[in-house]
Amino acid sequence: LVWSPAGWQVNATKLSDQQNNKLSPEQQQTYSKHQQIINDFAAGLGQVRRLLAHLPSAMIFDDHDVTDD
Repeated sequence: LVWSPAGWQVNATKLSDQQNNKLSPEQQQTYSKHQQIINDFAAGLGQVRRLLAHLPSAMIFDDHDVTDD
């Protein structure tokens, strides 16, 4: 789900005004900086999802690696 833009559209990473008012000015600055990083990450997920859909992938372990030992 982390690579899907659907999970990031809920704005679950944003604080309410009441929560934001409880932060110190330094914490608000840090929060704003981190929120921008999260927004940039979420904005690019559609492209990442498309890229991963077109790349061939292999499993790290097949059933013999797990069960035969």
